[in-house]
Amino acid sequence: MQRALTGIVFVAVVLGAVLWRVESFRVLIVLISALSLFEFLKLYKEQENKVNPYFGAITGGLILLVYAVFIGEFKIPALGLFIALSLCLLLYNLFALKKDVFSSAGLLGLGYLYFVYPFILLVPLVDTNEGRYNYQLLLYLLIVVWSNDTFAYLGGKTFGKHKLMPKISPNKTIEGFISGILFCGLASYLMIRFGLFENQIPWYTHIYAGIIFGTAATIGDLIQSAVKRMVGAKDSGNLLPGHGGIWDRFDGFIAVVWVYVFMVQIAMITIL
Repeated sequence: MQRALTGIVFVAVVLGAVLWRVESFRVLIVLISALSLFEFLKLYKEQENKVNPYFGAITGGLILLVYAVFIGEFKIPALGLFIALSLCLLLYNLFALKKDVFSSAGLLGLGYLYFVYPFILLVPLVDTNEGRYNYQLLLYLLIVVWSNDTFAYLGGKTFGKHKLMPKISPNKTIEGFISGILFCGLASYLMIRFGLFENQIPWYTHIYAGIIFGTAATIGDLIQSAVKRMVGAKDSGNLLPGHGGIWDRFDGFIAVVWVYVFMVQIAMITIL
């Protein structure tokens, strides 16, 4: 019951933030990015690389917020902001006389790269400089991720016999993975079919995109499972009763955002 109630409130808050207005979208992505980064760093706090998770979350969140509110519309190269973040961390460790300066900087640099950088690239795609708030893109990415999570779980419970990567995530099965990505493709097609987007891209391209994003969501889940297994943790946090932490809920979404911005920024393939 606790898990179900938390899930209902969680979905309502996320969808409300996406649909309400562009300002609530900015707050949402800053919270997802900063809290996920905080949980990632906190998992490693007791390890050899002792990085202050509050420092990482606050600096990453502030840079993303400033970019989303003041800079995003000018499309200043986001790579420069990432480099600035890494230098801030390096200087922090130097002035704090940390023994493992460069290993600590590397850990937080990795955190900035994985949890902050993709959202910096996402900002101009959602909050465009023409004054149009592209909430449909966020809805699309959220729905394909939730479709993957739901049907991978149902498919695994119903048909699962062969383990996908038992050393990392013993409960995931090949059958569940296939079910998840197939329903991602179906969800992607249905959203186009019923008018969530209007473009000239062939319908089968959206099915391919859904399958790609479903695969990315699974990889994001496995990345988080590998980190938790390395440090001996069950969940990334306890902010969401019955579900764990923010990173537990957005592990697939963060990976999907990474893949989407790569397709747009690097491969120059715009499907939405």
